[in-house]
Amino acid sequence: MSLQSRRGVLDWIEWFGNRLPDPSILCIGGTLLIMGLSHLGSVAGWSVAEVRLRAVTETVTLDSGETVTRPVVDPATKRPKSEIVHLDKVVIPRSLLTSDGLYWCISGLIRNFINFPPLGIVITAMLGVGVAERSGLFDALLKLMARIVPRRLVTPTVIFLGMASHMASDAGYLVLPPWPRHSTWRQAGHPCWESRTRSRE
Repeated sequence: MSLQSRRGVLDWIEWFGNRLPDPSILCIGGTLLIMGLSHLGSVAGWSVAEVRLRAVTETVTLDSGETVTRPVVDPATKRPKSEIVHLDKVVIPRSLLTSDGLYWCISGLIRNFINFPPLGIVITAMLGVGVAERSGLFDALLKLMARIVPRRLVTPTVIFLGMASHMASDAGYLVLPPWPRHSTWRQAGHPCWESRTRSRE
């Protein structure tokens, strides 16, 4: 792939990404899509038989006379064999656009919100991010990183910080994006960096 064609693909990705709506709108749109599909499946009579993956086992008698059950190993792959078991249960969709479906959606909002596993970590991280941003800690760290990191190490540093930030929580993408821009502005002598520095001082 030539540099020009690669640049064209990146431009198209950037253009498409800029056309995406707000994440909240995407969430609402996905919810409405699922509700519509559930109603369509209910009206059309969709159904699927429930299946499960079960390990293939065999019962063998040891030299000691003890009987044990162990998984069967495939000689070719050296891995335990498995098989698909069809259960006597049929799963059918329930419309979320009926009165019962809407009641189920509304009554389960708080339960889904409370039982969402990353909720506690994200809320705690967002509180810390808010305090650090309003207190000026982020601005000070951005200025410090822009001064001490050489230009040729900006990209590896961004990659490292991106991986490290997501080890703590999913809020890293809120903190990381401004730094490469500020670092590039500072090292290139961009007027936006100079005006930002003067406005903060």
